Amino acid sequence: MLSVLIPVRNWPLKDLVESLSLQLEQSGHPYEILIGDDGSDPEHSASNQQLEAIPGVHFFCHNPALGRSANRNFLARQA
Repeated sequence: MLSVLIPVRNWPLKDLVESLSLQLEQSGHPYEILIGDDGSDPEHSASNQQLEAIPGVHFFCHNPALGRSANRNFLARQA
């Protein structure tokens, strides 16, 4: 299984995740897209959390923020 890890803070991911999902689906390989939201404001967090409706996408919200390294390490452990 291919795991795509996306650490994020205050950035919209809709276009990126939709594009990745489409390309990965076309590849035929099993995959997952893991999003680690590290203390985003409520607007960005809510928008990105909706991406979990896409098959294979998992959203994790850390509030308060873990920090860059800890967020990446968290995602790696989930993969």
